[in-house]
Amino acid sequence: LPMDALLRAGAKVVPLFFGNQEAAMGQLLSGQVAAAGVNNQIMADFARRENITYRVLSESAPYFDLAIMASPRVSQADAKLIAQTFINMAREPVGQRILQQAAQRLDWDQWRGFVPANNRDYTNYQQFFKRTQVPINE
Repeated sequence: LPMDALLRAGAKVVPLFFGNQEAAMGQLLSGQVAAAGVNNQIMADFARRENITYRVLSESAPYFDLAIMASPRVSQADAKLIAQTFINMAREPVGQRILQQAAQRLDWDQWRGFVPANNRDYTNYQQFFKRTQVPINE
């Protein structure tokens, strides 16, 4: 049955954690789950690669991905230098090659770079983890 019909019939939604988004999408593809919460770009890439169609049931506010964080033991100066190095990758030939190789390994149509961010950009993650039912390894 379609997911909306299952919910109307009183089906219980049980949250499951598969370790990563590719695993969740694999479970979706195999029919082991009726729906999966995944990043829209990763799902689009997966659907193209697997030649499948899917329906978006709901969308959240944007969640930035691949945050690069520094330990408090790293000096502010070093942290800024490292951040700027990632941000500059898209502008430099060596960085572009690395990003292109990563995109090829992930079977993406185009490579993606890094952009500046701060803690406020990840507030929705903090709110999510306060409410989640998924156990978090600390």
